[in-house]
Amino acid sequence: MLAHHDRMAGAAIFVLSVAAFAWTYTFPDSAAAYARMITGSMVVLSAVMFGRSFTAAERDKVFEPLMRHPRRFAVGAAMTVAYCVGCEYVGYYTASLVFIPTAAWVFGLRRPVMIAVTTVAYCAMIYGIFEVLFERPLPPEVWMAWFGE
Repeated sequence: MLAHHDRMAGAAIFVLSVAAFAWTYTFPDSAAAYARMITGSMVVLSAVMFGRSFTAAERDKVFEPLMRHPRRFAVGAAMTVAYCVGCEYVGYYTASLVFIPTAAWVFGLRRPVMIAVTTVAYCAMIYGIFEVLFERPLPPEVWMAWFGE
């Protein structure tokens, strides 16, 4: 297969993260700082990844296949796209409450209590960080409109 996964991944992530960083300039200043911090970190770390791929230690490495389970990757990618689209239409928390347990189940996790605790804890942390700490509302929940809020 491909002999230099890290070099290709580093280059691809670099290009995408530079584009995402540039996109943050269309955001309001109050909302752009966090996005710039994340995408800026991605730019730096992908450049490091790309640079390390040229070192002797990396060149002499025996690489495993790029993808062991392409079907599983495709399912995960499709679910992630559906999640992103779903956030816009049904709201972030509702989409997360569906996506996280569904993804866990599809990929083989069969511990319902752990899935439920993880899902609720994730949503609670996101609420605390974005709604309370940063005071940045996430996409509104569709069911809130049903109840007149």
